[in-house]
Amino acid sequence: MITTKTSQDVQKELPQVKASEEEMSHIQNFSLARPDWAVVLLTQRLRGDGETGRADKYPRAHPYITGMQYVMRDLKQGPTILDIGSPLVQNAALACFPGVNLTVLDVRGHDDADTMGLEWVQGTATALPFPDGKWTIVTSFWVMGHVGDGRYGDDLDIDGDRKMLREIHRVLAQGGIAYLGVGLVAEQSGMIFNLHRIYSWPWLRAEFDKVGFDILEEVNFDVYEEVFIHQDVDIRRIDGKYGLAKLRKR
Repeated sequence: MITTKTSQDVQKELPQVKASEEEMSHIQNFSLARPDWAVVLLTQRLRGDGETGRADKYPRAHPYITGMQYVMRDLKQGPTILDIGSPLVQNAALACFPGVNLTVLDVRGHDDADTMGLEWVQGTATALPFPDGKWTIVTSFWVMGHVGDGRYGDDLDIDGDRKMLREIHRVLAQGGIAYLGVGLVAEQSGMIFNLHRIYSWPWLRAEFDKVGFDILEEVNFDVYEEVFIHQDVDIRRIDGKYGLAKLRKR
């Protein structure tokens, strides 16, 4: 079932829009493909990061910061790393680690990545432009829940997140490690289009296993305010969790 919501709790100032035929087809196909997920259609559209009205609150411990701390504490050596779309502040800091060779892939371009010591590749997470088994470590924080929903300029794809998982597995070497920040986790899986997907850990565990990953660690980061789907398919900002999985390729 698809529920339409006026997204005043997301951003009051954004104009009301009508979903295009392509967007409606995407949403309907998604709902059919994942019938146990709750699907909410916002009557407003978000583009990029700067429209959710939360920039002034980032001094608090958002998973953008706590997730970055996790991966930096865990990477004690100077490895060769592929990152897919993680927050720029994380990659700029990671590139400063002695011996780290970092390549960033993002669907968005970046005009001055070299000034921060970043090798930037513009591309999509669903078709990584690298050969099989190239990387020993792949990081991607808070990206998977957006892949295939068009918010950041990628193509609409109901299985964008699944394709991203398969591509990460493909480009990892045998025994390679993926640090995957999936985004919001709750008991009820769902999609709020075009804000984000919400995952449940049972769904994630099944998908990781199907692709060929062993789970080494599951982490839930507190987030002080985020938009979740309630049982009555109402959407509100409530305290919740961001989920991260440390995975090893079988």
